Amino acid sequence: MELPTNCCSFSRMRSSVWLLVVVMGLCGGCGAARQAPFDVIQSYQQALQGQRFGDAYALLSAEARNAMSLEDFERTAREQPEELRETTRWLAQIDNNATTTARLELSAGESIELIEEGGAWRLDPTVLDFYGQRTPRQAIRAFARALERRRWEVLMRFAPRRVAEQLTPERLREAWERGADAEDVQRMLAALRQSTERPIEVTGERATMTYGAGNRYTMQLVHEDGMWKVEDPD
Repeated sequence: MELPTNCCSFSRMRSSVWLLVVVMGLCGGCGAARQAPFDVIQSYQQALQGQRFGDAYALLSAEARNAMSLEDFERTAREQPEELRETTRWLAQIDNNATTTARLELSAGESIELIEEGGAWRLDPTVLDFYGQRTPRQAIRAFARALERRRWEVLMRFAPRRVAEQLTPERLREAWERGADAEDVQRMLAALRQSTERPIEVTGERATMTYGAGNRYTMQLVHEDGMWKVEDPD
């Protein structure tokens, strides 16, 4: 997709079925709700590593189990040993002291996050930071929100310096709302709305997230001036 600049675009974490299963939720039955999040993940990792697929499957959320039967879950595990090993290694690296968060979906399609502090749940400090860019995840959500609402002046904040110098809100609007790329932008936005929780690979000052059906799109971000900017949304 081209952007209205003369020389540049507003412009891998490898995903596997296992990472998608984890994202869908390790909070299902068999008493998992009584365990701390790290304990659930550790139990899931150990069950996969020991090929106790029934035990691993029981730790998935109801939504995850509805999407994949136990038979399909086990068959996929046995048919993809490399991905299985990769996922168990990835899960084993999770820090048990990491901050625990919860995300609640709101009726308007938005979400709100809470953070566990001292055994109590508190609202995330960015609850009123509608277009925050402190983290790659926050920047991706904010970018999608601004694009959906056609906040062209806000979208300017997400452009890296070298792009922003050649761009104006009016030029961005002309290209993305009325220009040849308008339909592509809407398809990208529809895919992005469903993908803001996908795994993000962060390497130094750069971050990458693949999203959309068949990982059609790749969003690339760069850390600049203390904020995450969208170097290439697709």
